[in-house]
Amino acid sequence: MSAVVKGGFFRRIVERVFARPESSTPRWSANKILNIVCGTTIAWMLLWLGVSHYWRLGVEMQSQGCLPWRYFVLTTHAPTTIERNQTYQYQSEGAPLMPNGMRIVKYVAGLPGDHVVVNASGISINGKFWGPVSAETLRKGHMTIAQVTKDYIVPPGKLVVLGTTSVTWDSRYWGPINRMQVNARAYHLW
Repeated sequence: MSAVVKGGFFRRIVERVFARPESSTPRWSANKILNIVCGTTIAWMLLWLGVSHYWRLGVEMQSQGCLPWRYFVLTTHAPTTIERNQTYQYQSEGAPLMPNGMRIVKYVAGLPGDHVVVNASGISINGKFWGPVSAETLRKGHMTIAQVTKDYIVPPGKLVVLGTTSVTWDSRYWGPINRMQVNARAYHLW
C-alpha cells in the first residue's frame, strides 16, 4: 500500500510505458515512420477522391440566408427525381435581382400539377399555408402585392422553390423555376 501512496506503483507503470527498449535498435526507424506517413497520406487521398466524386460541401455566403442552415452536403450530380419538401440546389436563371448562374439552396415546395395561391396573406400550396409575403422583401424587389398575387397550377417541367426565413427571395415573388435548373440534392448540416 505504501508503494501506491508514494507513487511507486504509478511510477513503475509510467516507466514501463515510456521505457527505451533493451537493445540498441530503435523502436521506430526513419523508414518505418516514412512508410506510415506515406501510407496514411495515400489512404486519405484515395478516401477524399472517392467521397468528392459523389459529394461536396456547400456554404451559405449571405449574412441572412433563405434557410436556417449555413452548411450543406451537396451531391455532385443532378437528382433523377425531385421530392416535395426536400432541399435542392439550383442555378438561378432569369429571376429578378439574382445574377444568372448563382447557386441557391431552397425547399422544393410545389411540383407540377400543384395548386399555388399567392396573395396578401402569403403563399399556399394545395391549400396548405407555407408562409407570409414579406413587405420588406417586396420593397427590396421593387414590387407590390398586386404584382405577386397569383393563382395557378404548376406547369409540367416547373418547380416552386421556397425558403423559410422572413427575408427569403423565392417563387412566391417571381414564380416557378425550370426543373432543369436543379443540379444537386442538398442535405443540411448546421
